[in-house]
Amino acid sequence: TVKKKSVIIILLCWLVYICAELGRQNYNIIKVEIISDLSMSKSEAGLVSSCFFVAYGLGQLINGILCKKYNSKIAIFIALSFSIIPNILMAVNQNPSMMKYIWGANGLIQSMIWSSIIRIEADYLSDKMLAVSVVFLSTTNALGKLIVSGISAYCIYIANWRLAFYIGAVALATMAVLWIVGI
Repeated sequence: TVKKKSVIIILLCWLVYICAELGRQNYNIIKVEIISDLSMSKSEAGLVSSCFFVAYGLGQLINGILCKKYNSKIAIFIALSFSIIPNILMAVNQNPSMMKYIWGANGLIQSMIWSSIIRIEADYLSDKMLAVSVVFLSTTNALGKLIVSGISAYCIYIANWRLAFYIGAVALATMAVLWIVGI
């Protein structure tokens, strides 16, 4: 039915954004451990966050305009899939000066997700279901940060900060498959 399809779209979009948070917020949460382990300066570590922020912000502006011209369903799959790469590169990287480029690329990749979610929901949901979706999507940022914080802390406890990036990559890969199958 139409309502069932709407619920699936809302749930998938919600899960996409939660998983995107796992592949986006992990750096900021484990930054102190990275600074200590790689002997980074605080300014070097801050530059990594800044590169992500600038790339993500500019990317959102560009994708907000362009999302009308591309297939948003495919764009989400591509963003989830390609965001795996910088997460793995961050996990294996030994060179702090490379992190700003890797994480900046992740910002640009991840910037495709939000505008694509909004586009899909605007195209496929009724006004009533769109209102429901707004409530659900409003939880993703806070809940995502809570989940990432817990997972990242646990990774540091049982292994090290690198595990948080691997888990981010696995979450992104899993969600990319669920997205392409579910949507």
